Amino acid sequence: MKRGHETFGTGRFQPVCADCGHGLPVRPVTSAAARVQRIATFVQSGCLALSCLLLIVSMSGCMESLENQTKKSKNSIIGKKTQDIGQYDPNAGKVVSDSKIHATDPFTAPTSAYGPMLEKISKTHIEHAVRLFEAENGQYPKNYDEFMEKIIRANKIELPVLPGGKKYEYDEVNHTLVVVDGPAEAK
Repeated sequence: MKRGHETFGTGRFQPVCADCGHGLPVRPVTSAAARVQRIATFVQSGCLALSCLLLIVSMSGCMESLENQTKKSKNSIIGKKTQDIGQYDPNAGKVVSDSKIHATDPFTAPTSAYGPMLEKISKTHIEHAVRLFEAENGQYPKNYDEFMEKIIRANKIELPVLPGGKKYEYDEVNHTLVVVDGPAEAK
């Protein structure tokens, strides 16, 4: 490339093509602030383009719909109810739940609290129903069958299904609902 010829009255030389002698375009000399502004505009337009691209991708079906994301699995116990309450036998050697939250990890604490909270709510619900029965009849249910017939079925009480295979059982002696650990394979 030749040095070129002076642009009229500017004191700058415009470069020319070595082959044909035509003048090559020259970028005007700009200040540092103008260059920074140009770079910022370029970056902003890149961010805008990236945002638009993400919007298009998210709307085009690459992501699952909210409906699919919130579907419960078929094995989920969330929202399921039961009237399956067994008869408690203290001599059977079953482990009775203390209904306390045993959380050691702060990340899983909310999920480990789910079962004990359900247990406490269910026990309170049944305790209230048994007290109402005792107030109306002057006595507690005579046995497990009367408890199931006059309290559970008559009041259409359904308790939430417990996690980990735990089961509800009615303690006739103490007139309370207890939660026992389920079979080992259910856990």
